[in-house]
Amino acid sequence: TSDTYELGLRYTTGTVNAVAAAYYVDFSNRLLGLATGAGIVGNPAVLQNVGSVRSYGFEAAIDVRLGMGFTAYAAYAYNDATYRDDVVNAAGVRVAATRGKTVVDSPEHILRGELAYDSDGFFGRIGANYMSERFFNYENDRSVDGRVLVDATIGYRLNENVEVQFNATNIFDEEYVATIGSNGFGNRGDNQTLLAGAPQQFFGTLKLKF
Repeated sequence: TSDTYELGLRYTTGTVNAVAAAYYVDFSNRLLGLATGAGIVGNPAVLQNVGSVRSYGFEAAIDVRLGMGFTAYAAYAYNDATYRDDVVNAAGVRVAATRGKTVVDSPEHILRGELAYDSDGFFGRIGANYMSERFFNYENDRSVDGRVLVDATIGYRLNENVEVQFNATNIFDEEYVATIGSNGFGNRGDNQTLLAGAPQQFFGTLKLKF
């Protein structure tokens, strides 16, 4: 069960679209499927009540038409999500000291910025995305670093039926961890359930409409 409170505001004009929201969530009696052996064995998980989680945060986004075909976009999200209880077994023995720890795979800060252009057949955009540190075990003694990824697009519409586009992702070839907890999250220590992020990539696309 959860008690959720949210308050938001939207603002729109001919050149600006903006939204902001704040929230508070109190989640109680959280059920978690606990592994009964190594993931590769395939044992069934066991459901257990692992207590409550409190989460509060703020998010905002704005899109601005700058004129002459240019637009700018920015978005930011802040989230503080923490466990409110330790995990104990049926005998009342503490299994994981999670009280006050940050929820796994829950970055505190996410930021996105983008500048785009679209006029006279030419179009393009460049954007950057930041994500802060993420913990990959419940007791927060191991984490992956934050990362910034930059991507871009450039293209040209020859007419309404033909379009050429080139894309680049992870332009600066950032080495980073994308997915964490791919085989579940451990209580403590270096549980290597991490997947590497995609390297620098380039794509070309030709679109034809018939």
